[in-house]
Amino acid sequence: MGSVVCFTDVTFAYDLAPVLENASFEIDSRDMVALVGPNGGGKTTVLRLILGLIRPNDGKVRVFGAMPRKVRHRIAYVPQHARHDSKFPADVMDVVLTGRLGRGHAPRYSAADREAAATALHDVGLSGHEHRSFGELSGGQRQRVLIARAITASPELLLMDEPTANIDTPSEDKLYQLLQQFNERMAVVLVSHDIGVVPHILSRVICVNRTVASHQSSELTGDIITELYGHEHMHMVHHDH
Repeated sequence: MGSVVCFTDVTFAYDLAPVLENASFEIDSRDMVALVGPNGGGKTTVLRLILGLIRPNDGKVRVFGAMPRKVRHRIAYVPQHARHDSKFPADVMDVVLTGRLGRGHAPRYSAADREAAATALHDVGLSGHEHRSFGELSGGQRQRVLIARAITASPELLLMDEPTANIDTPSEDKLYQLLQQFNERMAVVLVSHDIGVVPHILSRVICVNRTVASHQSSELTGDIITELYGHEHMHMVHHDH
């Protein structure tokens, strides 16, 4: 397996306020990794660094061995909340096709673009929904449409910010099944403040709270979680599944 993401002694600050300090970790080509930690701990900053939207103050970030902004076309990003007007006349196919923007110079989508979008919808289990209004879908269905939009460009790295926010448990289960399938052909990085993010499907958990520590999911203990989130008001809850 080759390295997809490599952070080496990365430090970043907003207006002199440190967010990350000496962060070092790697993500390989078939990893499924969760970035976990408290709100404000630096998870979003890590994402922005991977996407090349910001640069470290010190240290080095490499994605596919290059500076992130040079390989952004190989990365797909699914945000936590997609702003949309429920009355805007965009159907599911319209939304998915936007994932093909920038891949050519033609003013209209090509037959290849539409075929790729249809394949992506099939992959997320939404074939037959092409002409439904995006705004009328359930939260879980909208999330799968956004994933289809992301994968329609055939990325090698999929980044997802809080992917289970605002979806029900059955939709969450379907989402994780999809991500396991996608992980066969791309690295997957999930961002979550919830340490209960189905660790059995993850290869590793990267704990982010100003500093960074990488653990195998089986290595997580109460001591590690308490150190990550702090000591006050901590309660461990066991989930049989």
